Amino acid sequence: MRLKLMFDSRIPTTNVRCNLQAVGRYLSRLEEYGIQHEVLDIAGMTENEIFSIYLGAIVPSVMKKVGIRRVFGSRRQSAFLFGKQVPALLVYEDDVVVDVYPQIRRWAGRDEELTIEKFLEDLLKLTELSASELHMKEASRALAEGLPRLAILCCMFAIEAFIWRILWGRKDLEVVWVDGKRHRISSVDFVYTYARKSKIDFTNEEEFEKFKSSNQKLFDKLRTPDDFLLSCVVEMGIITGEESRVVKDLRIVRNFCSHFNPFEATLRRYREAVQRLGLSIQVFDKKTENEIASIALAKTKELLSVWRSRVFSSVKEP
Repeated sequence: MRLKLMFDSRIPTTNVRCNLQAVGRYLSRLEEYGIQHEVLDIAGMTENEIFSIYLGAIVPSVMKKVGIRRVFGSRRQSAFLFGKQVPALLVYEDDVVVDVYPQIRRWAGRDEELTIEKFLEDLLKLTELSASELHMKEASRALAEGLPRLAILCCMFAIEAFIWRILWGRKDLEVVWVDGKRHRISSVDFVYTYARKSKIDFTNEEEFEKFKSSNQKLFDKLRTPDDFLLSCVVEMGIITGEESRVVKDLRIVRNFCSHFNPFEATLRRYREAVQRLGLSIQVFDKKTENEIASIALAKTKELLSVWRSRVFSSVKEP
């Protein structure tokens, strides 16, 4: 994939229907992940040259059944805003234009415009999700070097990184503020700010107690922050209920392997989790640990692959 941003430097930014600074930041971040881009200032180009580029963008828009005519012009005058008052982002595969933004899509019975900023934000999120692969490579290396417990730990790093990245910045949680009004915030911010904290951790203790009382059900869920965030992603439809149970079993195995304690309840939960993953175990058997790590690695790879495909589908085909 390669990206090309077209804009006209002669037009004041106040008259441009795009946040070019935000777009620049997204493009720079994407380049860190190997997605190259080009910025084309069309100020010195002729109208015919600009229209020729526009014609190349029409084909993929027709194939994908998305609208660009109303975005960049009107029925009577096509493309007169293309790259000017409305900057354009072209997406290339093998030097062929395969998509253009902004565009209008039909969604839930109505037309919605998908902006350049939104496309780049989603693309960056998808790209950053691949960072989980770094943890998976470390898990594979650890297992090959005879470190099964480290392999299991790295598998959970990969899963938790995926969940946090999906939720980061998304205002998916509704809370009642101290003024009695409802506000939407990120579940990640909620966990980061309030998990495992008491009123003495806050400057205004009385205000915190009032906020906690108004959102008691959410604070009850914060007793297990990882499960709370997992449930948020389940509600989004990225992870199924059955998959969330597998994640919880992998967490039990991770917890046992990372900080073993000898209580019978811990051993029982560990045995039950491993059995649900497909093995009967001898707790201190080295061979069994390797088998458990192999299963954890295989299941984590499978889960991440399925989850990424769902995220990708939600972005590309709303």
